Amino acid sequence: MIPLEVLANCPDSIVMDIGTGTKDVMFFSAENTLENNVKLVVPAPALLMADQIVSYKGDLGIAGYTMGGGYLAKILKKHSQLGFKVNMETLPAYTIRNNLEEIKQSGVGIVDKIISPSHFFDEIELGFYFSLYERFGKDVSKLRLVGISAQDHGYHTDDESSRNNRFKYFLNHLTPNPVPKALVFTGKDLPSVFGRLASGAKCVADFNSKLRILLIDTSFSAILGCLIDPQVSSLKGPVLYVNFGNGHTMACVLREGIIQAFFEHHTRIIKQKPEIMRDYMVRLVEGKLP
Repeated sequence: MIPLEVLANCPDSIVMDIGTGTKDVMFFSAENTLENNVKLVVPAPALLMADQIVSYKGDLGIAGYTMGGGYLAKILKKHSQLGFKVNMETLPAYTIRNNLEEIKQSGVGIVDKIISPSHFFDEIELGFYFSLYERFGKDVSKLRLVGISAQDHGYHTDDESSRNNRFKYFLNHLTPNPVPKALVFTGKDLPSVFGRLASGAKCVADFNSKLRILLIDTSFSAILGCLIDPQVSSLKGPVLYVNFGNGHTMACVLREGIIQAFFEHHTRIIKQKPEIMRDYMVRLVEGKLP
């Protein structure tokens, strides 16, 4: 997820990929081989929070940070439709949608501060992972960097779809520098349009302002991960990389590290029609996919 040359300069780091179904976490230390670093695959925090809210029979007051939407967003809207009040601070409210007006129209109230929250949104959970790191006999004071990979559709207006908006920002950053690393940001240079990643960066800074932060969208972090494999990196000519995530599938054609084309679709749609996926991939590599 994070370029190895960056991690090599950090004694200890926590890197995480927050997906639709799972959250993948690695405690990275340059003293270990990549395979010997502790790795965890746990349920996505948004799924666990959705389960809590389903079983909660009462009004909601939600504080904290932005989490991955999808199923959790549907549960929050349904809770409001059942007749319960749902009030949320601005950052967690963006869990539902990247447009505040649309959130308000769904019946959810947005307030500046929830004094006594019924639930606290936090998909980064650094307190838990720092405690776990200590349980493994490690010195948490050596942790210097947190890397976060999560899907971020970006803020958008009513006039544009979130997916078109997402591709627009990808292209804005890739056109002058068409390599996956062009979409790796720090907490300081992250474009303001990426609200979920910005919320994650704020969560880390609130926990410990001295920690370095690296941020990247999930889709392109998977492509970067492929490039770490020495067998893959040694290939000559164009290569098609495909990442089938629980929520989204990303495909990307790279030639000597330069992006030639990329594709993204909802996995739930294309996994039911493999012949369509094949057609997409053929047209992608031929340069014929609009």
